[in-house]
Parts: sequence; C-alpha cells; structure tokens
Amino acid sequence: MKFGMFTSGYQRLPLEKCFTDAAQLGYDYIELWGGYPHAFAPDVIEDYREIRRLQEHYGIPVPVYTPEHNAYPYNYMLGTEKQWRNCMAYLEVSVRAAGLIGAGQMLISVGHGCAAL
Repeated sequence: MKFGMFTSGYQRLPLEKCFTDAAQLGYDYIELWGGYPHAFAPDVIEDYREIRRLQEHYGIPVPVYTPEHNAYPYNYMLGTEKQWRNCMAYLEVSVRAAGLIGAGQMLISVGHGCAAL
C-alpha cells in the first residue's frame, strides 16, 4: 500500500513545503491540488518545469493531479451553456497540465448541482 499527501491544505505555504514535508514524513507520492498559488492549470502549462524539478529533487512523484473545479468560476453542473463551454476548455487545459507534470491520473468531480424545485 502506498500513502500520498494531498496538497490543498498547503495553499498558504510555498509549494516546496509540500515536497519537504512529504519527504520528511515518508509519503510515497503527492496528489497535487491544482489551485492558486501552486498549480492552477493555465499556470502549469506556462511553467511546469518547477514542479518537475521538485519531484526530482525530493524523489517524490506526482502521479495524481486534481485541478480546482468545484469553486468559482468552474462548476460543471450549473450555469449557462457558455459557462459549461468554459469549464470544458478548462478541463482540456487541466489534462494538458497533468501530462506535463507527469501525472498519469487526474481526479475531478462534476461540481455542485441543485435539486429541482
């Protein structure tokens, strides 16, 4: 069995702190949260090399990328057709980002819908 650390709790700390803690605590991998300030998908596309460098330096892989998609402005379940298209475009960018950092898996959820009245 392998144990991984999900990095969403580190959003107020430098990304490198995730890697130092994962290494010191004996985690096998990092599940990288794709929100600001660490790994928002469009930013990863522009500069994925830093995440690759951290993986190499600490010997901690990132096999799972979890883009932020349940908070504003992305929610696959609500909104107009235009908002849904924007979400799908963001999802495509997220898949590219996952590939660039070497993540073989991407975790998503569809967001929050609403019950019919």
